[in-house]
Parts: sequence; C-alpha cells; structure tokens
Amino acid sequence: MPTTAWVPAEAELEAAPAVDAWIVEVRHPVGRFRFSYRDDEYDLALDRLRERRRNHPSAEVRLVRMTTTYTVVSPD
Repeated sequence: MPTTAWVPAEAELEAAPAVDAWIVEVRHPVGRFRFSYRDDEYDLALDRLRERRRNHPSAEVRLVRMTTTYTVVSPD
C-alpha cells in the first residue's frame, strides 16, 4: 500500500526506479494474504500459486504482477 509523505516544496527528491514483483494473493472468508516474489522468481511464484490452490480449494488464489515506484526523501 502506498504511503504519502508531505515534504517542503523546495526539497530535492531522488526518485528510485520501479521495482517489479510477483504477488500470490489468497482470499479466504476470514481475510486476504499476500506472498511476494522478486521478478526473477516467476517459476517459484507459479509453484506457490499451484500449491495454495491445491491446499485451499475454497479460496480465491491469483497471481498478480505488481510494479512499485517509490521515492527516497532525505531527512535533512
């Protein structure tokens, strides 16, 4: 979930590059659980997706590719 931080207008911001990740999301009646894997762990994410579908047949399980862009703000 993105976090917003308010900074002075004159502050210099250093934007970091986007980060790709694979998210295996499991939705149960009691809640939602997410397991994240690096972009180069696609095969592992697929294995975990299949495993969770097999072990939790009543849950909705899906694989999502997520790109996160973030900004690093200096505390100075």
